[in-house]
Amino acid sequence: MQAVTFLAPRAVACAAVPEPRLEQATDVLLRVDLAAICGSDLHVYRGIERGLDAGTVLGHEFLGTVVEAGAAVRAFRPGARAVSPFSTSCGRCFFCTRGLTSRCVESPLFGWVEQARGLHGGQAEYVRVPHADATLVPHPADVPAEQFA
Repeated sequence: MQAVTFLAPRAVACAAVPEPRLEQATDVLLRVDLAAICGSDLHVYRGIERGLDAGTVLGHEFLGTVVEAGAAVRAFRPGARAVSPFSTSCGRCFFCTRGLTSRCVESPLFGWVEQARGLHGGQAEYVRVPHADATLVPHPADVPAEQFA
């Protein structure tokens, strides 16, 4: 698949990368329909934030269609449309249960792979979304995708 990858500060490329696969029963595979460019993506691009591995797929915020869902996913089946925030959230930790999902102790930021550990982002044809039930927000059919994203 094609994806926007980080090479170095001020250097990105559209490159062929392997398609993501489900890794946990709580994952979904999402076909990306729309993706935003977040200010955090620009921090990485400009070299303000450092540590990203070359080849990391960028992108924190995206909207798409579920193409595959893990066995433990309850809220999203293939064909469902959803939007994702910049990070995943487990839905169970101290922070998640208090609505502070961006502080989740168990979940990584999309588009940040450092020392071969992390999560690729949504500036790609497909993205793996861990903890899908707690991370994704259903896309209402009556709201245009561009507006919802």
